[in-house]
Amino acid sequence: MLFHAPGRDQLRHLYRIATGAETVDGTYEVAVLGDSTAQGGQWHRLLDGRRIGNFGRGGEEVGDVARRAGEVIAARPRIVFVLAGINDLLRGRDPAAAADDLAAVIDPLRAAGITVSVNALFCGNAAKAAAASAPFVDCARVRAFNERARAVAAAHGAAFIDLAPALMSGDETRAAFTDDGLHLNEAGSRVVAGLWRGYLE
Repeated sequence: MLFHAPGRDQLRHLYRIATGAETVDGTYEVAVLGDSTAQGGQWHRLLDGRRIGNFGRGGEEVGDVARRAGEVIAARPRIVFVLAGINDLLRGRDPAAAADDLAAVIDPLRAAGITVSVNALFCGNAAKAAAASAPFVDCARVRAFNERARAVAAAHGAAFIDLAPALMSGDETRAAFTDDGLHLNEAGSRVVAGLWRGYLE
């Protein structure tokens, strides 16, 4: 009896299709672009039924994300969700200056006919961050970034999604939504995905 044994490249493609990590032709309906918050979400599972491209990269500032806009444009998504800015604040950048850099992320994507949704930063959880020895940014700086980011998004034709009401209690991310006080865990990512569904529909 004859049968076909797939080669290594074919197996890699099958794996990518099955996990949603990467499509064979490199195109997506939805792209998530940003830093480790974007990278860590299992968006292909949380937004099942859609072709999701995860273009998150840990440690990047907004300017770094902007320099990768071409990668996203080449993937031809209909909509891009941007999650970036916390690394700028962790490294002491002025919140307004960091938020101004979002224009360089939005403009090339919009010029390519892509809908852009900029997501607000969320404040950390001090107790969780201390327990995990994770870095922590004062919530006042996060709020200052978000205030400017909202204005930049409006001026450049992008939506602005305020994540704080769903993720935070007072000045902190709810403990149930983060394991290290800085990043979202599965439950937190699920909340964000729920907000995004409204923009996809």
